Amino acid sequence: MGEGQPRYDTAISNEYYYKYRSRNPVIISLFYGSDRNIPEKTWIGFKYGVCAGVFAVVMSAGYEQTKLVFSREVESAIKHGTPWVIAGTVYGLSMSTIANLRHKDDELNHLFGGVAAGTAIGSWYKSAGIGGWAALIFAVFGLGIKVAQSTENERGFSNDLRIPKRLNRHRLGWFIERPDHEGIADGDKDDSFKRIK
Repeated sequence: MGEGQPRYDTAISNEYYYKYRSRNPVIISLFYGSDRNIPEKTWIGFKYGVCAGVFAVVMSAGYEQTKLVFSREVESAIKHGTPWVIAGTVYGLSMSTIANLRHKDDELNHLFGGVAAGTAIGSWYKSAGIGGWAALIFAVFGLGIKVAQSTENERGFSNDLRIPKRLNRHRLGWFIERPDHEGIADGDKDDSFKRIK
């Protein structure tokens, strides 16, 4: 080992990296990977819509009445759960269709997908106001999440464990550079019989 080198090698070999690397969760793959896969993105958008629809049904059940009646719950599920399922499906379908038309995988695809999903909710409730606000909210959130995902490698927050920024993060501080950990400067010396005073 040379002067100033760490005692242990911090590089991860390709064998262990590909064996133990973390995979992106399936639930957020609407924003990861290529936006051009229409069936996959539509299916994932449908799953997003089902999750949001279940939440909307539970919230409406607690808000509308105090006594649980099965027929009213089914009606509430159809009334308040279906638009979210449709919106999620429309988001995935329109986002991937626009990506195929533009031949680009960027943030504008999610912006247009959010506008289409919000418009779907507005047409379900037959309200231009609800549709406009939902389109604005979905477009801003879709655009923001895609921007954050596409710039995560530049900020050093990727899942890749071999990024040097992650290994040297202990050195960052406010207006200063912290010194190395103890033992790095004298890593090549044999001090196994050193006495502690």
